[in-house]
Amino acid sequence: MMVTAKMILLRLLRARAAMGNPAHRSCPAHSFLPPAPPVKLPTRQGGNPSCLRQGFPAVSMDHLSRGASKMPSFLPPLTRMALVLYCLVPLIAGTVAAPAQTIGEINNANGFHEMLMGIGPGFTAAVKSAPGTPPQKVQDALAAAMEGAFDPEKMEAAIEARMADKLSARDLSELASFYASPLGRRVTALEIQASSPQAREAKKIGGAKILDELPSRDPARLALYRKMMDDISAVDTGEAVGLNMGYAMLSEMLGAAGKPLPDDQVMALLRKQTEGLRRDIANDAMESAAYIYRDMSMADLKLYEAFLASPAGSRYYDQMQVALGAVMTDEARSFGHRFFVALGYRKA
Repeated sequence: MMVTAKMILLRLLRARAAMGNPAHRSCPAHSFLPPAPPVKLPTRQGGNPSCLRQGFPAVSMDHLSRGASKMPSFLPPLTRMALVLYCLVPLIAGTVAAPAQTIGEINNANGFHEMLMGIGPGFTAAVKSAPGTPPQKVQDALAAAMEGAFDPEKMEAAIEARMADKLSARDLSELASFYASPLGRRVTALEIQASSPQAREAKKIGGAKILDELPSRDPARLALYRKMMDDISAVDTGEAVGLNMGYAMLSEMLGAAGKPLPDDQVMALLRKQTEGLRRDIANDAMESAAYIYRDMSMADLKLYEAFLASPAGSRYYDQMQVALGAVMTDEARSFGHRFFVALGYRKA
């Protein structure tokens, strides 16, 4: 399921402050990001979906605002760009399946490699389409930071390494059987078709229209789409990874600017800047589902949902999303570092 982020980025950047040229300054060389991510990804294998709404200490917003006000004016909108990246990920990706018995082969069979290849170009396109024109120095720094960022080959190798030995031979066999089945081939073909640049605008407009009509026209189909999103923890995972990526980048930026904040205040600042992110992810996911699967029968949709909820399907998507989230968070942190090096805030 392609959860697009262009709409989220445009909404977040409309309120962006004027971006001035940064001043050079000395910055601490150490990282302000703790070893563990601030938000644990939800899983159905012992995770805690409610972790997104609990576990962070109360923060004085007055104190937080004073700290944030000392940041360069372009920092907040650029940290929000980090949240875009996870939302560019198809949570259910697909292409024509082939026999697969390893994690790498499973990922190739369901279009995972193609999805990774689109992350960097998708982020660049989203930035270019944002309202307003950043100063040329910022544009140049963004372009420089994107060189080598979100490299698909590097990310794929890291993800496969994290997923190694997480699934049993039986799991891999069941996954391979589904992706090679007529239903698996049909579903993955629909998903690939809907992810093309030409189809994205039609999916957004058409998906919203279909979704608006479903409550009265076909409530059972609407409920099934929601169940599918729950099966893969689409919204919880999208929000968690988005926050982790934003946290990594924001921490890097605050440290580079010489204005580090305690971890709880960084997280509170991030949440304040990303109000509505969860709602946008949920809306985009449901609109995508309504458009992509609009011509599938309820019988086939139920079979597909059963696969997503099966032990093998659940374990695969849990492990894939945890690995993907960790790798993308690392990439976001690295991107933030390269961006500030390009701006002259810190040395490489």
